[in-house]
Amino acid sequence: FPFWADQLSKYAAETDMEEEIAYWTELSSIKPQPLPKDTISEGSLLRDSEEVTIQWTKEETEQLLKQANRAYNTDINDLLLTSLGLAVHKWTGTEDIVVNLEGHGREPIIPDADISRTIGWFTSQYPVVLRMEAEKNLSQRIKIV
Repeated sequence: FPFWADQLSKYAAETDMEEEIAYWTELSSIKPQPLPKDTISEGSLLRDSEEVTIQWTKEETEQLLKQANRAYNTDINDLLLTSLGLAVHKWTGTEDIVVNLEGHGREPIIPDADISRTIGWFTSQYPVVLRMEAEKNLSQRIKIV
């Protein structure tokens, strides 16, 4: 773990981060909007919750996981995040939706680091803006995400 942490620091220092700096600077200027509430409650009660279960067929699942992303050369996560952005936009009218994503931290960015004998994740969390501009069509929104 100490070797990995040291190499990660070197990676950050040696990699050209100018484009990254511009992205994070722009992101820091966006203020997340709280989701609307119908009522203010003192607390959440299990009796006030409900469960919705949707079951997809094997064919539908296969289509989503292996075929739907081909149209725009995306990952399944791009489609799921676009769907989330569309739902929140429709509900709130917000065009810049800030979500917090989590990574497992085991990306193969350090070639000499063998972390196969370590336990757990090196979790990272980072904000992402889903831009759901009203004038854009679905294909444009997928490409932006």
